[in-house]
Amino acid sequence: MREKITRALEDYLEYILMMELGGKEARTNELAQGLGVSPPSVVEAIKRLEERGLVNHENYGAIKLTSKGRSLAEKIYRKHKILVDFLKDVLRVKPEVAEEEGCSIEHSLSEETVNKLAILKEFLKELPQPFRNELSKKLEG
Repeated sequence: MREKITRALEDYLEYILMMELGGKEARTNELAQGLGVSPPSVVEAIKRLEERGLVNHENYGAIKLTSKGRSLAEKIYRKHKILVDFLKDVLRVKPEVAEEEGCSIEHSLSEETVNKLAILKEFLKELPQPFRNELSKKLEG
C-alpha cells in the first residue's frame, strides 16, 4: 500500500512538476513564492519528500523529482486538470473559481471518481447540440 502524503506535499510535487514542464528548475525561493509559503517551510517539506524518495535536492541546488516522485506528481496533476476542466467545461464555473476549487477537491477525490467525471464529460460532449444547449441554459440559469 502506498504511503499517504499530505495535501501540502502533493501541492509541492505538482508545483515542481509544472516548473519542470515549463523548462524551469525548482528552487526553494521559487517554490516559496509560487506556493505562498516561507522558504523554511519549503526546506522542511522538501526534506519530507526526500525521505519518501520523491525528490532529490542538494543544498542550494535545484529540486528534482525522482521517477517515483514524477509518477505521483503526474497523477496529482492529471486529477487537477480533469477536475478544473470538468468544473469549467461541464458545470460552467468561472475559470478562477474552477482553478481554486479543483485544486482543493483534487486531494479528496479518488482516482476512480475523477476518471468517472472524465467519462461523464466526454459523454456529455457527444450529446446532440439541442441537449447540450439545454444543459448550458440550466447551468447558467
